[in-house]
Parts: sequence; structure tokens; C-alpha cells
Amino acid sequence: IYVDGTPYVGDAYIRTRSITSASWRTVLIGTEGDGGRGLFALDVTNPSGFSEGTPKNVVLWEFSNSDDDHLGKTFSRPSVVLLNNNRWAVITGNGPEDTAVDWAAGDAQLFIIYLDGGLDGSWTKGEDYLRITTTVGKQTDRNGLFTPALVDLDNNGTADRAYAGDLKGRMWAFDLSSSNPTDWAIAHKNKKPLFKGKKNQPITTQPEVIRHPT
Repeated sequence: IYVDGTPYVGDAYIRTRSITSASWRTVLIGTEGDGGRGLFALDVTNPSGFSEGTPKNVVLWEFSNSDDDHLGKTFSRPSVVLLNNNRWAVITGNGPEDTAVDWAAGDAQLFIIYLDGGLDGSWTKGEDYLRITTTVGKQTDRNGLFTPALVDLDNNGTADRAYAGDLKGRMWAFDLSSSNPTDWAIAHKNKKPLFKGKKNQPITTQPEVIRHPT
């Protein structure tokens, strides 16, 4: 498997496999890109941790299509953010070519993967990670969500809104402003996209968000 996605590096206040109390750590998130359906997290705070005999303290977790088959090829570049439930997470789009066969198969979806969620080696949806479906896509014509832009609307250091495009020419807004994760959802009524273009014109690049000048 090739790891040809662009890595993301950011700081987060978390516990790790080897450090059970939370502290500031520098985390690298890598993706397989076109090479597969998965991503991984490494603690790169201490470069000497990469020496022989200590890699187990560097690796935080791996999350792949075998953990949730709604994860497609990981073209989406992830971000590390603090959310309004006071947990640090990796936010990414599910990408194209998922392999799910349930009611949400083929949907474009936003994945929220908690940095401390997979430390025990297992993943439980709702506790260790979440996903928000747009309900746009189907098993015979699969969609996929790409790199999201995260916005802090009230300047308190937490991500309140995510914007991301999909394979079918739609731009989506996700409301993450509540402190209760069960409230996180598509931002607009009736799960409508922010923008709807032509189906044959995918929106695969990260949107740029700026404040209105007034």
C-alpha cells in the first residue's frame, strides 16, 4: 500500500499510548491517498522517539476502511482541531470509492475521528469517532467528500463549522457549534447543500473561507 497523501502536522492537548495524562503534543496525520482507504496518527513531539525500540510510543492509531467501510480512498487532507465537546479530533472527508453496502453506502460523509479514540486499538462509532452523512450518493453511483475547511465562528478556539465539496458538484456546510455531538449535522434545513453545481464538475479542492469585510 502506498502512502501518497499529503501529511498534516498540528498541536493538540491529548493523552497518548505512553503518556496517560493530557499534555501538548505535536501530531502528524498521514493518509494513503490513492494508495488505499486509511489514515494514521503519529506523535512526533520528540524526534528521538523514532529511534529503534521506541516506535510503539510514536504510533497513536490507524483508522481504515476495515474499521468503517464508509471510508473511501483518503484523498481528503485531514485537519486537527479542538471541538465544542472539548475533544481534539481529526476532521476529514470520506473520499471516493467507499465499500459500504448499507443505507448510507456511497454517500458523501464527514468523518470526525477523536485523537484519543483509537488508543486501545478498537473503534466504536459514537464514542471514538463520528460521521455525518449528506445522504447524497448511492451504492451504484458512489459519491465522496473531499478536504474540509474548518471555521471558528466565535473566536473561542473551537471549530464551529466545516465546509467541503463532493464528487457530485455540491458544497456542504456542517454545523459543529453545539457542545453535544449528537447535534452536529448538515447546517442547512432539509440537509440541503450550500451550493449545487453540475454533477460532472466535482469539487475536490479545499474551500477558502474569509469573513465579510463588514
